[in-house]
This record gives sequence, structure tokens and C-alpha cells, in this order.
Amino acid sequence: MISGNPLTIDSGPDFLTMATKLGAVRSLQKPFKPAALLAAVAGSLEAAQRPSPPSLPTGEVASGP
Repeated sequence: MISGNPLTIDSGPDFLTMATKLGAVRSLQKPFKPAALLAAVAGSLEAAQRPSPPSLPTGEVASGP
């Protein structure tokens, strides 16, 4: 997610939280340096390639350790 909105309490809707709930794994606030964008993209691609842990069927709760 890339945003030009400042991340303050009074900035209106919390776009970072909304984007995270929709699946965003990285965020950048403008202005940003090209190296920061490249690092965020590389990190996102690496995260997408990692195997995800198995999920539980809907309605089931994981037992404690």
C-alpha cells in the first residue's frame, strides 16, 4: 500500500489498517525513495513465496501448546 495521507489519529479513515485487513503486507508513505519501494516489493515477493502454515477448517479452534 502506498499512501500520501499522514499516519495520524486525525487524518480520517485508517487506510493502513483497512489495507492490512485486505491483504497488504507492506506499506510506504509518500514521499519515499526508489530503494524503499524496491525493498518493499522484494520483501513482499519473498513473503508470497514462503509456504503458509496450514489453516484450520472454518469453525475449528486450535488447541494450546
